[in-house]
Amino acid sequence: NGISRNYTNLIGANYDDEEITHNWGAVYFRFQNVAIDQGATISSAILKPYVNSLSGTGDFLIAAVDTDDAPQPTAGFQVGKTSYTTAQVTYSSIAVAAPHTSPDIKTVIQEIVDRAGWSSGNDITIVVYVNSVGASSSRIAGFGRLADSKAAQLIITL
Repeated sequence: NGISRNYTNLIGANYDDEEITHNWGAVYFRFQNVAIDQGATISSAILKPYVNSLSGTGDFLIAAVDTDDAPQPTAGFQVGKTSYTTAQVTYSSIAVAAPHTSPDIKTVIQEIVDRAGWSSGNDITIVVYVNSVGASSSRIAGFGRLADSKAAQLIITL
């Protein structure tokens, strides 16, 4: 249903204490034409991505880009951590599955539809990311791509 994705299907973080580097990535899912009225009460919301691979330990987080109508990102800074919703959900039970069901993200979706500028038919961008990892650790997941007919779903119940 009108999903756009960034150039890679990997999300993760790794830290190398010998080279003192910390690399991290996020994956976003943009859902277009979300038909929910401004201020509607969200009973539940889940993200159902296809998880193709998984390594490491630790949690991912799920947030949304905090805007009334999420545009198609054209640069990395548009989906940077400073643009995320305050509401975020820990994604600790991630597993390789097709499709995998996230924990309930209703607080994330509620924060978006409660915005004064939200209108039914606007777009929402969901972000899955790693907040941090410890020394010499990593956490990486691979998600299916739209081109592979494995588009994620956002299921919202009012």
